[in-house]
Amino acid sequence: MIEDRFYKDFIKAKGHFPSIEYEILKSDQFKYRLHGNLQITDEEGTLWGIFQAAIYFKSNYPLGFASLQELSNNIPREVSRHINKEGFCCVCNPLEALRMELRPNSIIDFIENYTIPFFANQIYCDKFGSFKNGEYSHGNDGIWESFEEEFNTKNRIEIQSKLDYIQKKPGRNELCYCGSNRKIKNCHWESAERIRKLLKRLA
Repeated sequence: MIEDRFYKDFIKAKGHFPSIEYEILKSDQFKYRLHGNLQITDEEGTLWGIFQAAIYFKSNYPLGFASLQELSNNIPREVSRHINKEGFCCVCNPLEALRMELRPNSIIDFIENYTIPFFANQIYCDKFGSFKNGEYSHGNDGIWESFEEEFNTKNRIEIQSKLDYIQKKPGRNELCYCGSNRKIKNCHWESAERIRKLLKRLA
């Protein structure tokens, strides 16, 4: 059962992050709320910061991308810091978030791959005035940048042409938009489906 899987993963995660607890929510969007203090340390074990956070997981756990909320107010509530007024954090670009919705993503996976790096990057920004590994732009520019990465080109005319082709819902046996001369079912079928979902959300 899903609850058994979540509880087992919670016990594993608590071994790494002892302060965390969880509760079951009565919500259509999220079923589990994990909360606690997360310590950010470097490879030598030096403590750089502590963040009080909540992570929300969907009812189809471990599928469905989780949402991170920062509760300690250590991060300025500014768009440039990838956090909204309620403390919900933008931990990756829109296409990656969609990609991760379809892949198993355990509690530990989300904390180690998204939560800790996000908070560590915020500490770095406080210290040096910019994010260590760069950042995505906001709004439409950020969406364009995620498409540039997906299609491996900065030519927005070329990108728009590929988006138009994807939106027309080519059949599985039609040629892939990437120019490989392969049928799309054997090439970028899953990517095309993910991109269509994002475009539908943006409409």
